[in-house]
Amino acid sequence: MNQTNVANIPEELQTRISDILFYKWDPLNLSNSNWPKYEYDSYVAEVFRLSYERDDCSELTAYLTKLATEHMACARNEQHDKAVAKLLLSVVNDTDYYPDHAVIEVNNGDDSEVADLDALDMDKLNSIVSLQKSLSLSHEEIERYFAWLEQFPFEVRSDGVSVEFELLPGLGEKVTVRLGGKELVLRDYL
Repeated sequence: MNQTNVANIPEELQTRISDILFYKWDPLNLSNSNWPKYEYDSYVAEVFRLSYERDDCSELTAYLTKLATEHMACARNEQHDKAVAKLLLSVVNDTDYYPDHAVIEVNNGDDSEVADLDALDMDKLNSIVSLQKSLSLSHEEIERYFAWLEQFPFEVRSDGVSVEFELLPGLGEKVTVRLGGKELVLRDYL
């Protein structure tokens, strides 16, 4: 496939690529606004060309990074671009893709890198998993966050938000969001 034209790409696949570019890649943070969804559609044919029948996502990652940094003047985020490129590769080539959501390293105490599976303390591992679940924000907290975020102009919001999780064993957790010198407590110690 030398010259890729959008007309040669199945419509369903065009839509899927477009959705991933708009909702997952989105270097301009347009998906959280009323901006038209087709903003990145002009890149669909090249994304398809760089993905079709390939195993390696490095060329596609470089393309996404170049678009974001050189054409859109956004901050470089190769790790994010690589994750999106892997997803796009799997969609275009209809392969399974299961991104890593958490990495847990266990030190077995004898200076070796990682303990074997038999040495894992399952109670400790289960408590880590339940802690991760408890730090997830509820629907109500997310709605409160977005309502609070609306007070800031878009330029300020694009600078980023810091979210701080504090855990006090036995008391619960506190979730605080900070932006532009202002602070919102989404959850206070339970």
